[in-house]
Amino acid sequence: MSYLHIDKMDAIKDFPNKSDQLAIMNRHMPENANLFFTELLKISINITG
Repeated sequence: MSYLHIDKMDAIKDFPNKSDQLAIMNRHMPENANLFFTELLKISINITG
């Protein structure tokens, strides 16, 4: 899988024209992110495709 590292959100605008399958942007962790994901892990998720 190919991926594209971007620095600014504006760079994502050209993503559909790229051959990359994933765009990665480093950013600061949102406040209370750990709490959110801890609660999310308690939920049973089933994906069928």
